[in-house]
Amino acid sequence: MEPDDSMELESRIAMTEPFSTDSDSEALGPPSGYVCPDCSDSLAEIFVGSYRWLLRRGQEMESALWFAVRSLQEKAKLSRYLAKQTGPGLIADRYSTIADEAEHALSVLDERLSAATRQSEDRGG
Repeated sequence: MEPDDSMELESRIAMTEPFSTDSDSEALGPPSGYVCPDCSDSLAEIFVGSYRWLLRRGQEMESALWFAVRSLQEKAKLSRYLAKQTGPGLIADRYSTIADEAEHALSVLDERLSAATRQSEDRGG
């Protein structure tokens, strides 16, 4: 029995570690120019007339973004705490600046995630 190229590819995709940078979605096939009507995720053309839904990449990206949100929240909270603990002065000012920067990054990220969620919902995803 000859090995099935499509099954080998599916197995390779399934075995890829989450958040892996080793996997190249371009290696799956050229972008098809189509998106999934349900989730708006990209489709790659694996073989002529055969498409691979790249939802896994979208799920990994969403997980990474939520990890970033939690990390920024913790960074801001810890920096505010340390600023209070050190009392007035340059060190407290530095911790306050770090907290401000983390909170700004958090607001930008939250705005982008909210906009992406609204777009997905508007498309019926």
